[in-house]
Formats: sequence, C-alpha cells, structure tokens
Amino acid sequence: MRICSPLVRRVSALCLSLLTAVASTGCSSDPAPQPVADAAVDTMPEPEDVFIGTGSLVLTWTVNGMPAAQGCAAAGGVSVRFPANFVQFMQDTTVPCTQGEYRIPDTAATLAAVTAELLDASNNPIYTFVTETTVRARQTTNAAIRFEPPGRLQIRWTINGMAPSAECGLVNARATQFRVQRASPMARNCTAGTMTLGNVQVGPVGLTGELVFNTGDRRPWVLVKSTAEVNSNELTIVDVDFAAARTMM
Repeated sequence: MRICSPLVRRVSALCLSLLTAVASTGCSSDPAPQPVADAAVDTMPEPEDVFIGTGSLVLTWTVNGMPAAQGCAAAGGVSVRFPANFVQFMQDTTVPCTQGEYRIPDTAATLAAVTAELLDASNNPIYTFVTETTVRARQTTNAAIRFEPPGRLQIRWTINGMAPSAECGLVNARATQFRVQRASPMARNCTAGTMTLGNVQVGPVGLTGELVFNTGDRRPWVLVKSTAEVNSNELTIVDVDFAAARTMM
C-alpha cells in the first residue's frame, strides 16, 4: 500500500483546483486582457505675450537705393539723426551716415514709429523717412529706412462701382476724406473723384478713406482701407470703391 504524505495531498489538491478553473473558462490560449492605461494628455504651453518685456530693434538704411558706404557720399549725406520719440530714443541721436545701421538691443516691445533724417554737412535734412514696425519681446526686429526722393500718390474713388459724379447724390454723400500713413486726413468734394498727394515717402503705404454723408444723415461714415507701393519720383495710382446704400432713385 502507497501512503501519500500531507505535502503530496496538498499539491494534488492544488493541481485539481487549477484544472477545474481551466476547464470552466475553456481551452483558449489567448493571454489574459491587460488593464488599459490612461492615455497621456498633451498639454500645450501657454503662449507668451510678445508685448510684455523688451526686444531688439535694428535700423538699417540705404541712400538712393545704394548701400550707405556708397550712397551717403553720392547724396552729400554726412550723418543720420533720429529725433527723440521717448520710446526707442529718449533724446536726439546722431550717427555717421556711412555706419549704415543702428542697433537698439533693449527696447520696449511695442508698435514703433521711428523718424530718421539724412543730414548734410550743415545739419540740414536731405531726406526724411518714417519707418513703422512691431518690436516683439525676446526677438530681434529689422526695420529698413529708404533715403530717396519721395513719389506722388493719386487716389481715385468710385461709389458702388459707379462714377461719383452721379452716385454721390444718390447715396447722399457730400465728401471723402483720406489719410495716408500717419498724415492728417485730407478732404475733397465727393463728386471730385480724384485726389493727388505729393511728397509721399517711398515703399508700401497704407491709406484709409471715409465717405462722408450730408448733414442730418445719421448713418456712420463708410470706411475703406487699401495699400499702395510708392516709387521714387513716380506717380502711383490707387483705386478704391465705397459701398453705400442709395437714399434717392
């Protein structure tokens, strides 16, 4: 007679319980499902405010389309003056024309409008140029200054695609006003249809036009915006169209 020890009996019981568990779940060889880990959530960094802090501004200039090293002497330019604007320049600043650039390494992040004057040997201005740019925090901004003769800009307007000579009366408009860059607005009779401006600095210029209604007409003025590329010693033409409801037929 074979006598089983208690240890053998315990092992046999364990094997029997395992076989019973397998039989009850089938004979699948697939691995047991694993718990699904939570998907990682990507977090986007918050955008930095580009107008909080300081940045760098680099002003570079050409003279009559030439690098400063050649253009200054050809135009009789000796120095470049930056009048104080109390943001980039706390006081008038003058540097040699042939220097070709001026760096401001630590200036407020803001919309910048810098005036530059090309001066002759007697400190008389030869050309004046206003450069408008945006200084962003922790970045370097480059702004170009073009010292050269200005051009002319002719603005022509229509109303509802029609000639103003007839349409102004139908929409009850009496005048138009146009502002070029930062200059003061200039007004013309609505039916004139055209306006020519002299001494407009070269390069891209923005203009804003307003259609002004007759007194007593409570409608807000109609606003249009456009841009033009002005070339030195040339006439540039830009056409704008005002859309306004007719009050008369």
